[in-house]
Formats: sequence, structure tokens, C-alpha cells
Amino acid sequence: IGVLHTQATAACNEGLMLISMGRYEQAREMLLKAAELTERMKSAPSSEEDPHIAEEVGCELYGALATVYLHLNDPEEAWRCATRSYKIATMMGEPLLIGFANRAMGETLTAVMTMEHDADDTALMIHPSLSNDPDDYFRASGEAFQEIKAEGEIARTMYAHALSLRARGKGMMAARKLQQAMIIFTRLGMADDAAKAA
Repeated sequence: IGVLHTQATAACNEGLMLISMGRYEQAREMLLKAAELTERMKSAPSSEEDPHIAEEVGCELYGALATVYLHLNDPEEAWRCATRSYKIATMMGEPLLIGFANRAMGETLTAVMTMEHDADDTALMIHPSLSNDPDDYFRASGEAFQEIKAEGEIARTMYAHALSLRARGKGMMAARKLQQAMIIFTRLGMADDAAKAA
């Protein structure tokens, strides 16, 4: 494993930890540092750094940056990061990355759709080759996590989907998704996630 890979992974993990602590500005700085390191990995000799690993780290960090930008009230930048993560995941074809990227797409698209702005702005942001239905992304995320039996991530996707449904005025469907997520969180002993969902 190369030095840049170690640094990029550490910066990405620190960014993810900062997100979990609600420190979004610091998370943004750390994730942007990780992004810069992954770009350097891609241009390093293949004997020193694996470009495949750079893409994996990039996929994860851009999905995380989408979350950060949503919390910093910048849905347009969140959308750019989410679509970048999605493109990398689609190219790589790895279920874990596909699950994370699709969840980020669903969350971000929900925010873009529900924010107050001109409807034409949303149409411009959503590329014609992409679905404009958040449910499609949450469904794809759940299926990808199901493929590798990542139950905790399936529950996190259900929880994110429930929040999306509620934001779009679909309260009954949201309540059912939330209940399903709570059952899994409780069974797996994911107390922090269960508390958030309660």
C-alpha cells in the first residue's frame, strides 16, 4: 500500500468521523484534503500507488462530501459530489460503493427537489441519463447492500429513504420505512442509529 493511499484513507476516515460528530466544516476540509491526495495517487507511478484504490477512496469521499454540503446548505455542490461518486461506483461495479453512492444520490436529489428555487434550476442539474426519482436510488442502494448482506447499511438506507419520503409529503410510506429500519437497528444493536431513528 502506498503512502498517498494511507494518507488519503486516513483523511477520508477522519472526515467521516467528523460528519458523525456534526462538525461539517471541518469534515469538508478533511475530505477535500483526501480528494487532493487521491488525485495525486492517480498520477503516481503504478508501482507506488494503485489507481483502482484511488477510485475507491474517491467514490467514498465524494459521497461523504455530498452529505457535508447538504448540511452546509449547498445542495448544488452536494449534487455535483453525489453524481461524481455515483459515476465512479457505476464504473467500478462494486456493490458496497454502489450502495453508498446511490444512497448519497437519493438524499441529495431529495434536497434539490424540496429546496425553494426555480423548477428550471432543478431540471438543469439533473442530467437526462439520470433518474429524477429519489426512490430509484434508495432502491438500488438497498439492493446493492442486500447483495453483500450489509444489514446495517440496508437499515441506514431505509432510514434515509424514510426521511426522503417524509420530506416529499409521503408520511405513511415514511413511517413504514422508519419502522423497518428501527427493527434492524435494534436487532443489530446499533443503538446510535436506533436513537436517531426514534
